[in-house]
Amino acid sequence: MGIFSGKADLNKTINSSEEMDEVEALYTSTGLECDFCYTTLQPSFEYCPKCGKKIVKAKVEETTVIPGNLFQTEADRDGLLITQYNGFNDKKVVIPSFIDGKPVIGIWNDVFNKCIELEEVVFEEGCRYIGKDAFAYCDKLKKIHFPKSLIEIGDSAFTNCAFEDLALPPNVKVIGTYVFAGCDKLKKIILSDKLEYISDGMFYSTGVSEISIPESVRHIGAFAFAYTKLIEIELPKNLYSVEYRAFDIRELGKITIHSNVKVINDDIFNKDAYPVIHCAAGSKAQLYARKYELPCEAISPQPAADVQVCAKSVDLKFTYILMDKDIDRKYYYFDMYKAETWSWKMENRQTLLINKWMNMEDAKHLANKIQTSMNSNKGKSKEKFFYGFEKVIINTKWGA
Repeated sequence: MGIFSGKADLNKTINSSEEMDEVEALYTSTGLECDFCYTTLQPSFEYCPKCGKKIVKAKVEETTVIPGNLFQTEADRDGLLITQYNGFNDKKVVIPSFIDGKPVIGIWNDVFNKCIELEEVVFEEGCRYIGKDAFAYCDKLKKIHFPKSLIEIGDSAFTNCAFEDLALPPNVKVIGTYVFAGCDKLKKIILSDKLEYISDGMFYSTGVSEISIPESVRHIGAFAFAYTKLIEIELPKNLYSVEYRAFDIRELGKITIHSNVKVINDDIFNKDAYPVIHCAAGSKAQLYARKYELPCEAISPQPAADVQVCAKSVDLKFTYILMDKDIDRKYYYFDMYKAETWSWKMENRQTLLINKWMNMEDAKHLANKIQTSMNSNKGKSKEKFFYGFEKVIINTKWGA
């Protein structure tokens, strides 16, 4: 496969994700990356082979100088968490790698919520976490440069923004619910190859008209693509489950559902849609099509997949909580970053919910970490936030 010198040559040559993998495998040591989607590049490339963006040579920029009162921060173990933004009608904001010599690791909940004049956000490297509603209802926000360091994005973080296209960095693994809901101008998005779950309502009521879902994705949540502009879509070969009204799209005409899908919720489509389901004989998708009298066409079955069961939430059960009003500081006792706790919610005095899409291995690791910490502090002074402790329970969505 040759080197691409123009966009026309690129479009003629790259026709599938398999060919894209081949391209990337050939060029792994150049040290050059696309500024938009972080795909490996060759020096002679004029266009990125993954996102199609024209390659612009990076300019040497001076170190970002941040006004002392622009952000309020909070110490978060080995770095800083931005907890408040004090700007006035800024059209562009730079999230720096360091503030006062300390690394910035995250943006806390609601920090830029309803900054209605904000048009562009540039992240320098270092930020790992973006909290829930962090940039929600920034109605003019149309351009964002995510850092490669980013690994988590919280619920509704970019609801009702003005993006037209986006590329998530390659290390993003956790994305909360309704993250891009209402972004009606968003037509194209490139997802991280480490993403395992399309969470509830992720693209609800967006302008997405085409999308390639990574083969890493195992579960698609409720309303994930509801009210988008999709006309046809192919689901990943190793996908395990599809939830309620995930494809509530009136115009959907064709969907490919492979044989590894074992869970299909009732009513995943719009009640007025009759998409042609491409599926394997004897598969769950074929039975679904028959049940709802939908047209279907045969495709070849896939080899059986080794599916990781998703643990959508972790329930932590306490016998007594002393400081239930101070939830923001409980993370200290679990040896965690506050930036990791955007999904925490007190359901009642005895139950702390962590509502986050994660695989079983990550959920068990988190539960063990919390349980070990709580056991070591059980029955200690009132400076701690609990006396008694029962157990950590992992709630799985689809069974073990």
